[in-house]
Amino acid sequence: MTTSSEDVLLQINEVRFKKGDGTLYAMDKRLAWIPEGRDTVQVSHLYKDIKSKFATGMILAIDSYFPAESFKTWFCFSPENITCGET
Repeated sequence: MTTSSEDVLLQINEVRFKKGDGTLYAMDKRLAWIPEGRDTVQVSHLYKDIKSKFATGMILAIDSYFPAESFKTWFCFSPENITCGET
């Protein structure tokens, strides 16, 4: 999922995106989401491409410049699923 140059700063399990659950990773340079049962990134946004963000409770929504003015929303269902640092 990550290269040796990427450090996982925050990992949040059981995060819903669209109609699937997966894991959201905050790394040095990007956010990445991997669906359950897979080992490849389905959604990835560099921090420099994020033009706005909204977070409240257990919801994170971002609006990015790339790809093509996209808006993504993730839902985290339990604070116990949040892990800080390398996993």
